[in-house]
This record gives sequence, structure tokens and C-alpha cells, in this order.
Amino acid sequence: MIDKAYILGNGPSRPTDIKWLNNLEGDTYGCNAIYRDWEPDFLVTTDPAMMREIVSSSYSGNCEFTDYTGLPMEALEGIRYMPKYETTIHIGEQEDASTFIFMGNDAANQYYIIWLDESLRHITWGFKPQFEHMSTGLCALQLALETGYDEIDVIGFSGLKDRNYKNIYDGTKNYTFDPAKFPNTPEARAGGGRLIVNPGPNNPVGTVWLGLNRPGYGIHGTPDPSKVGRTESMGCFRLANWNAERLLAMVSVGTRVLVEP
Repeated sequence: MIDKAYILGNGPSRPTDIKWLNNLEGDTYGCNAIYRDWEPDFLVTTDPAMMREIVSSSYSGNCEFTDYTGLPMEALEGIRYMPKYETTIHIGEQEDASTFIFMGNDAANQYYIIWLDESLRHITWGFKPQFEHMSTGLCALQLALETGYDEIDVIGFSGLKDRNYKNIYDGTKNYTFDPAKFPNTPEARAGGGRLIVNPGPNNPVGTVWLGLNRPGYGIHGTPDPSKVGRTESMGCFRLANWNAERLLAMVSVGTRVLVEP
């Protein structure tokens, strides 16, 4: 057994030199978009958008995805009657699959079905984080700890210490949104380009975004539930993540929202 593992985050402190990465002696656990540049021994993600990106790519390395598990084909009958099922985005081919992953209406109020055929055998679904809302890095660390390495190095997470939550992939797919819709933010006032919203429950809108009919306004979660009802927002309705998730399950596209002063 290999005695050492590396947990590789995507903060600025993580080296991007491919030769350096290839020279790591031990098992490597990479997070989220690292697969775009380099193949770790295990690629870990907790974020549904990243899961769909990876599945849709040509990446074939070992993957560990959290929470979602394959459903039998019989389950499709019940799903067909859900609101807006006709707009479901299908990834892969049904005829080649024996099970499937169903991702409910997320921030875009959109359904996804991933057909699990032989081409996706490199992905292990359903890893269970020890605690709710664990980040991808912590899930990767949990995997390594459960494997039982003698030594584990954690690299690329310096932002957690100095609160500089920048990411190597800031500004790329699944890591951006448009500041023009949020004119009162410091970034928009400074004209510094696009705002960054990293995947996962610790981003500014938490685990859920329910967009309203005014661009940039919505009902959403928060990474800091202690501030709900105590601090001002930029016009949105902020809920604790667990309440936002409950609300998400109760509404569909077109649900009327009345705001009374």
C-alpha cells in the first residue's frame, strides 16, 4: 500500500506546473476543475454543475462524486410526471444505460438525467460526506483518511486560513456570474470584470438560487445562516440553506411571488 496521499485544492498556493504534479510520490486526490489540466489518481467533486461538466467531457480518470446514486430504470416512470420534465436535459444515451442519475431542479430550475452506461464506469457515485455541506476539499480529505494513509499532505487551501478565497479557475465556466446585474457591489463599481461564485455550499448564494423575473434578483441560501434577518442584502431574499432547499422542492418555474412592503 502507498503510505502517502496528497489533497490538492485549487487555491493560488497550489502549484500548476505539470512536472511538479507528476513528481508527487503518493496517491493524489484532486478537486473539481483540476481535471482540466491534470489527472489526479482520484478526482473528487460535491458540486452538481462540476459533475455534469466532467461527465460531458472526455475525462476518463477515477472519480468520486458525492450524494447522487444510480436509480433503476423503473424510477423513470415517476419522474416523467414531475413539472417541466419535458425540458429535462439528457446526458448520454438511454438505450446504452441500465441505471441513471437524476438531478432535480437546481439553481436554474432545470432537471438533468445522466444515463450511466459503460463509458462512465470510471465514476463512483454516492460518496457520503461525514457532515452536511462539506466542501470538496474536506470530502477528498475524508476519502484519504478512510483509506488509512500514514501521511497526508494538504496543498492549495491557503485561502481557508487567510480568507482569500480565490481559485485558480476563477472566471472560467461554472466559476462566474455577471456583475452588470449587481451594480451596487464593490466589483461592479470598480469595473473590475466578472464576479466570481465558486461551486459549493459556501458561495454567497449557498446551495440554492431561485431566480425571479428581475435579472439578478432571487431567493437563495447563504453560507452564513447566522446573518439571516440581521444584515442587509442587495434586494434578494436570503434563507438558511436548509430552508432554501425545502422551498426549492415546493415550487416550479412560473410560481408567482408577491412582495408586500
